[in-house]
Amino acid sequence: MLTRLPKPARASPEQALQVVRRVRSVYDVRPVDPAVYDEAMQRCTDRLLSSGVLFDALHLVAAEHAGADALVTFNGSDFLRLTAPSSPRIVIPPDPPEVTL
Repeated sequence: MLTRLPKPARASPEQALQVVRRVRSVYDVRPVDPAVYDEAMQRCTDRLLSSGVLFDALHLVAAEHAGADALVTFNGSDFLRLTAPSSPRIVIPPDPPEVTL
């Protein structure tokens, strides 16, 4: 997604790779279990949602399985429609910060 942002925030492939490596050094990045895929697809099916919303569902369900307290996103409405009682709190920052790569 970093390479699809509007200019001037758009990252080159090299910059995107650097960001991903930085994220991996700071955060606990976990592989996604097949059960997470199944649950995310079921949640979308139950709510009659299709297409790219599955990626949001995967993020949310993976956060639930990892026991996350919060999920931070600038795209709150897409995540709020997917929440369940076990979902982490959806945090929507007031404004996107300036992007520095």
